[in-house]
Amino acid sequence: MTATGTSVTGRIAAMIFCSLLGVPVISFGASDSGPGKALRAASLDGTWSGDMKCLYDPGIWPEDQCDQSWVITINGTKIEGEYATRSKSGKETRSNFNDMKFSALRRETNEIFAAVHSGDDEDGHWVESWTFTVTLEDPDHLIVHWTRIVNNVDMPLNKKGTKFSVVEMGRLVRTPPTAH
Repeated sequence: MTATGTSVTGRIAAMIFCSLLGVPVISFGASDSGPGKALRAASLDGTWSGDMKCLYDPGIWPEDQCDQSWVITINGTKIEGEYATRSKSGKETRSNFNDMKFSALRRETNEIFAAVHSGDDEDGHWVESWTFTVTLEDPDHLIVHWTRIVNNVDMPLNKKGTKFSVVEMGRLVRTPPTAH
């Protein structure tokens, strides 16, 4: 049993049951004592901004820098926002991911947002997955790990960009900061 009186096995069973029902969010509490109490009580809701550094660049866009500037807004189980990609010549292109439908899984200071979608373009059918894995460093700083993976299903395997992944990580700042 944990300090809250719930067995670990019971928590796992609840997570499995909820996932089978398609419930997008599961949140379990923690002990109400100790130095992390305030951090566990802090909200992830709000607008966060900053730069994320590229950890893996597939080399598909040689004219662009891999690092990007991000502004994300978290509201409960919803995440949306925009990012800016800079070319090596200094031109900035802004894109948003507001049309993607994310599922969310939260436990205390950490949350995972995941989305999978698909569509068709000039290269045929594609399937794309995004994940944001976040944790509160403190109430005003969010550590973010972002992954994007794309499968251009109909493209020949020998064509550049048929399958790729991009991975970034950064520390975003709450805008405006919370009052302490």
